[in-house]
Amino acid sequence: MTGIQDFGWEEPYVIGGWDQDEYEDLRKTHPSFRDRYTRLDIEMGLDSEWMLFQGDDIGARVRRNRDGKEFVLGLAELKATDKKSRNH
Repeated sequence: MTGIQDFGWEEPYVIGGWDQDEYEDLRKTHPSFRDRYTRLDIEMGLDSEWMLFQGDDIGARVRRNRDGKEFVLGLAELKATDKKSRNH
């Protein structure tokens, strides 16, 4: 899975031209739409600081493939990258 577009925290870096070195540093601890994730679970009632539609979205527990860091992201902001997977 990956993000369908830049996550809220990324917008000023992707669109607004903010410092790209700072952006790369933040990507180490923040989820990015450029990352690939493995879905661990989906659950109603989950909220996190990373969700665009907190309280109005289904939470997706995901693990970032490159470093194993786990996040709760909004399912509405994710898309399946493997068309043959059950996530598609």
